[in-house]
Amino acid sequence: MLKVLGLSSLVFAARVLAQLPPGVDKIRGVNLGSWFVVEPYMMQDYWDNQMGAHGACSEWDFVKTVGQDAADKAFQAHWDTMITQDDVNMMKQYGINTVRIPLGFWIIESTKLAGQDYYPNGGLNFLTRGLGWLHSAGIAAILDLHAVPGASTANNAFAGKCTATPGFWANKNSNFQRAANAIQELTRMAHTNPSWAGVFAIEVLNEPPMDATQTPGYAQYLQMATAAIRDTEKSLGASNPLAVTYMDYNWQYGAPHPNPADAASGKGPALYDNHLYYSFGGLINNNAAVDYIANVCNTGPDRVKADAQAKNSPLVFGEWWLAERPGCSDCDAQFHKDFADAQKIAYERDGAGWIFWAWKFRGTDQYRSYKDAVAAGFFSSNAATTFNPNVCTKYLSPGNRNQATMGESPASPQGSRPDSLGWRAPEGAPVPSRMRRASAARYL
Repeated sequence: MLKVLGLSSLVFAARVLAQLPPGVDKIRGVNLGSWFVVEPYMMQDYWDNQMGAHGACSEWDFVKTVGQDAADKAFQAHWDTMITQDDVNMMKQYGINTVRIPLGFWIIESTKLAGQDYYPNGGLNFLTRGLGWLHSAGIAAILDLHAVPGASTANNAFAGKCTATPGFWANKNSNFQRAANAIQELTRMAHTNPSWAGVFAIEVLNEPPMDATQTPGYAQYLQMATAAIRDTEKSLGASNPLAVTYMDYNWQYGAPHPNPADAASGKGPALYDNHLYYSFGGLINNNAAVDYIANVCNTGPDRVKADAQAKNSPLVFGEWWLAERPGCSDCDAQFHKDFADAQKIAYERDGAGWIFWAWKFRGTDQYRSYKDAVAAGFFSSNAATTFNPNVCTKYLSPGNRNQATMGESPASPQGSRPDSLGWRAPEGAPVPSRMRRASAARYL
């Protein structure tokens, strides 16, 4: 059991396995994207015409334009229907054992500033209802602080506000504390509300800018957010600490930049998160099916090794999808089936597992909606299985050939560290990632 999550700590492994159904040995999950932090590309028609957003870039823009009362009414209808009991039943049927739930700080309404934070009210009750469904189904939850006060990254709906100048870093004294206050309350509820009993982790910030020069004070924030969780748990006398979850060290480039392991060190269980999107960036040289498969089969384990060197273990691949870059002439249905298998295998091999982006779109998208990808035949209807468990075998580099296949555990002793560095973010160059834009296209 101790090998299941690769390089995890005893406490983390116990906490995760206690929340998952019997026999589960890896995180196999989906993101409940656009439920509590809307990204319009995932629900454009509903956003514009049903909710009445008419092209608003973000939740902040929408609420400011239509007013609080109208926005609250529209969002309550959205929250009520985006994720339902039927969705949870289907997740369980497909073998999903974990969800990651993107949240805005405003889910805790006491952290909002009047006349500054234009966000909907009332989401917490819908979150509590959904967490109850998930817990009853045996599905564990990671609460992910996707959007923080002032926005952490520029011109992105997932930050909660589309702005050219992210205020989270510019006004860090106030904004860091407000984000920490939201995390503190989420922690309290995770330990005291029975419907929240399946929450095993809180991610303190999603996708800060990759260029570390754009995140002044990030190390301070990581310390504050970690303390918000641990101090709350201490005051409650909690015996089962949450796994504090961070974007991994190699998410950022430029020196120096903070290592989240420093914030986590000696403070209980931690989990690290890496995002990998092949429709963005330059991971492959040739836009051909074989290049995608060969690359991901090695990039997955290489990233686990690289993060292990920075003591960022265990690592979960918390966002990825099946879309590729435009113009791949042989990326057909069989490719997408192989691509799904290869990513699952690569992310499970030495890592903690995977969380697909996303569970569903309003509308259909067989490359970015897990439920649609299952219907299309790209994913097995059981998240723990693949169509071709040997899809990576012929592509593995020498350093990765002695790795376990999907469903097996690596043979290295608990706490051992890989010798080779593998993948690492080149200094001065961004790493391919999602960095979703409000105007995101299909990429196919």
